[in-house]
Amino acid sequence: MEGNWDGSTEILWGGETRRFRLGIGELKRVESIASLGIFEVMRRLTIGSATVSEIRAVLKYGLEGGGANANDAELDVRRYFDAAPKDISITVAAAVVANALLAPEGYDPATGKVMGGGGTSPQTDGSPSP
Repeated sequence: MEGNWDGSTEILWGGETRRFRLGIGELKRVESIASLGIFEVMRRLTIGSATVSEIRAVLKYGLEGGGANANDAELDVRRYFDAAPKDISITVAAAVVANALLAPEGYDPATGKVMGGGGTSPQTDGSPSP
């Protein structure tokens, strides 16, 4: 499968598959809320030391970047993060940031395309390892 890489991913979260994407604008919003660079946010998500505000920002802005309107994104975050166990959402947030920052297997920087059978980006099904 070939395609243009845009940093998006589809992840099972809250009982359905949702599209997440952190573009430059969304990444800046996460950094602003975290008062940290995005690679530090990714590290903190990966080791389990991210704050609730950081996780929440990644999920909300990731949904918005993936095409959800702001109200729907906020409702989903309230329902599936605020009022739910946090462990699945931490894993999802880590995968969302990783997909935004890390080149997937087969990525050709000269063309901006992903070559081979790997799809456009790594994905997770909400399991403990992104």
